Amino acid sequence: MPVPPALVGHPDELAVRQLAGYGLVPDNILATLPYAWRVYRRRKELRQLYSRQQETHGDLCRGLRQQLADVIDEATAGAANQSAVQSLLAPIAQAEQLIGQRSQTLDAATDQYSTQLGAIDHELSALRETRKQVSRDRDMAQIQVEDAVQKRAQAQAALRRMDERIQVAHDAASDAAGRGADFAPPEHARKIASLQSERAPLVEQLAACEAATTQAHSVLRQQDKALRDEDRKTAATDARRKGAKREAGQAQDVGLRGIQEAQDLRLDACQSVVTALQTDHPELLTEDHGRRIGDINAGITRAAADLERHRLAIDAYDGSSFKRGLLIVGAIGVVILLLIVTMARVSGPARTGPESPGLGSLDLRSPGDLVGTASHHAGASGRRA
Repeated sequence: MPVPPALVGHPDELAVRQLAGYGLVPDNILATLPYAWRVYRRRKELRQLYSRQQETHGDLCRGLRQQLADVIDEATAGAANQSAVQSLLAPIAQAEQLIGQRSQTLDAATDQYSTQLGAIDHELSALRETRKQVSRDRDMAQIQVEDAVQKRAQAQAALRRMDERIQVAHDAASDAAGRGADFAPPEHARKIASLQSERAPLVEQLAACEAATTQAHSVLRQQDKALRDEDRKTAATDARRKGAKREAGQAQDVGLRGIQEAQDLRLDACQSVVTALQTDHPELLTEDHGRRIGDINAGITRAAADLERHRLAIDAYDGSSFKRGLLIVGAIGVVILLLIVTMARVSGPARTGPESPGLGSLDLRSPGDLVGTASHHAGASGRRA
């Protein structure tokens, strides 16, 4: 049976195959189709599994290496003042110093962004309160516009009624004076003059209402502009806050990664120190220390082997069979497409033959025309007879 290239000569071939779940390598071309589908679907799952396994492996190894650090602390507790031991522990001390420095840097950045965000939040709160007041002023301006428009309509209606009364008075005066008269009768003239005097205040009132309406609209436009300005200020400040929060998150991520790297350096140093203790200062390690160190190292080795199996499982398939399966899928797709195109052409509208009557051969005359034509032919036949 063919062996995928990723597993050639690997001691855990069987375990990797079982983890991969791709199944047996196809021994005929027809079996490559389900094999390709299985590989396509399973590879995506294995990539996700490997990503989760990487996180698990990192946490597990950090825990195990921290146990090594605990062993070192116990083993060197009584000899920490010796110059040889101090020199041996120097890499650990340097890594711990780096951890402290990066932690201080992260704390300072966190405080700085916290202060900045607090100031922006205070500014946003003030802007929102200002907008509420501007919005109330705008609503009041809208009410004043509606009131002015209503009063203007009332003034227009009053002036229109007065003009109608004056027109009625003129008509009555014309009727009373008779045709060809140059002047209205005195009583009618007095009534018209009285109505004209009543009309003058109405004209002034309408003009005042027009001015008040214009002023109210101007105030409303100003309030609308002020409200839009406040909205722009609030939106700009809110965008600035989002940017600052995003920068704070990025700075925190960078700081945490830096601390994690320093912690990893410390754990790496701990592993080196354990090896040096076993080689150069075995007297500092008790039997219990040795047993614990052996268990920890075995756990780290097992975790690394398990992670490697997950990595190898992703590509533990037969590439040639996978490609042949994809080619078959592509060929089937092309055949289906050709069938669809052929069926569409066959089922298209048939061309009209010479024997099929088209619109040009249809008699489009009305029934009356047909009756008239029949009568004409009948008359002609009678005359010939």
